[in-house]
Amino acid sequence: IETLRAFAGWLAAKAQAVPEGFVLVKKELPEQIAEKMAIDRIDKPRHENDPVWREIAEQSYKDQVKSKKWEFWRDYKAMIEAQEQEG
Repeated sequence: IETLRAFAGWLAAKAQAVPEGFVLVKKELPEQIAEKMAIDRIDKPRHENDPVWREIAEQSYKDQVKSKKWEFWRDYKAMIEAQEQEG
């Protein structure tokens, strides 16, 4: 019975700490997550036989991933800041 009371107390505290429809997230988007999201959304470079074109394609891919990663990071930061201003 004591365990049930403790659990009920924990549930009540949790309900106050995180309102329905909200989740707790880190204040900044971790770089690894932003990079994974970017890689998932950028087309892989097509195979090139010419080593010069292969290097160009790979560098272009890396630049696109980097750009998309920072785009996600910037948008996430703006979303968190907007939520903080609202609250």
